[in-house]
Amino acid sequence: MSGSNGHGDLCAHFLFQWEWANGRILNVGCDCDPAEFRRDKGAVNMDVMRVHKTMGYPLKIDVIHDVRDPLPDDLKGRFDTVIFGDVIEHMTEEDGLKSLRNLKEALAPKGHLVITCPHDFRDQKALEPYYAKVGIKILEEYAPGVTGHHRVIPPLELMRMIESVGYGIDVWKPLNYGFFRGTGVVCEVIW
Repeated sequence: MSGSNGHGDLCAHFLFQWEWANGRILNVGCDCDPAEFRRDKGAVNMDVMRVHKTMGYPLKIDVIHDVRDPLPDDLKGRFDTVIFGDVIEHMTEEDGLKSLRNLKEALAPKGHLVITCPHDFRDQKALEPYYAKVGIKILEEYAPGVTGHHRVIPPLELMRMIESVGYGIDVWKPLNYGFFRGTGVVCEVIW
C-alpha cells in the first residue's frame, strides 16, 4: 500500500481492507482510491460520480454506479472480494440494507465482503464550520440521499444489518480512526 494520500490517522480502515482484499476486487465507494487498490491490486473501482461533487477532485473510478441500485450484469458473480469501505454510514438504514443485498450479487462463490464503518459520534452540524474552512461541505448531498456521515451506526446495529441480509461474519475487528472508533468486518454470503 502506498500510503494514506493525506488521510493521516484514517489509515486503520485502509490497512484492514488491504489485509483482507484478495483475488478479483470490487472497490465500492472508492472515492480517490487513497489506498491505491486499483493500482496495486488490480481492483475495479466503483463510485456514483467522476468528480467529487462537494470537494471538486477527480475520482479514480472504472464504473459509475450507485450501489443502492441493482448491479449491472457484467459485475455479477465476478469478485472474490468486495470492499464496502466507509460507505454505509453515509446512507439511511434502508439504503444500507439495499446496498448490502446488491453487493451479494457481485461476489463469486466463496467470495468475501469487507466492510469498514466508522462510529463517528461527533455532531456533524457542529463540525460544519471547521470543515468549511478547508473547503469540505460535510452536510451537502453529493448523491441523492447521501451526505457526510449521515448517521452513526453502533457496532451491534452494524452486526444486525449484516446478518439480516444473509451474510455470516468471519472477522469482526475494532478499528481506531484517530478521532473516533470503528469496525472492520469480513463476511461471506450464507448460501
